[in-house]
Amino acid sequence: MTGAGVPDVNGCAKGKEFWIELKEIHSGNALTLRPMQISWLAKRASFGGQVFVMARKNDEIKLYHIDSLTGIQELVKTGYKSNSLVTLTIPYDWEALTSALLS
Repeated sequence: MTGAGVPDVNGCAKGKEFWIELKEIHSGNALTLRPMQISWLAKRASFGGQVFVMARKNDEIKLYHIDSLTGIQELVKTGYKSNSLVTLTIPYDWEALTSALLS
């Protein structure tokens, strides 16, 4: 069991650790995060942690880097239309995703 707000994925590669909260958009552009998720991501980012939100809508995947409470609040406000660190479409460029996570 994990604590409230802890992201879905924790990874570590090439000496870099990262956390990813996964979201799926079924309709519209709303990217819903619970208050505890926002708090966890913002706090980890404030201490220099690498945190991301990865959202999938249909066949497109977007990766958003979270750098602050303000950043995650803006992401929630703007939703899936927000500027992403990387956008993947079929065929997915998994190397681009890996590169973004480890940058």
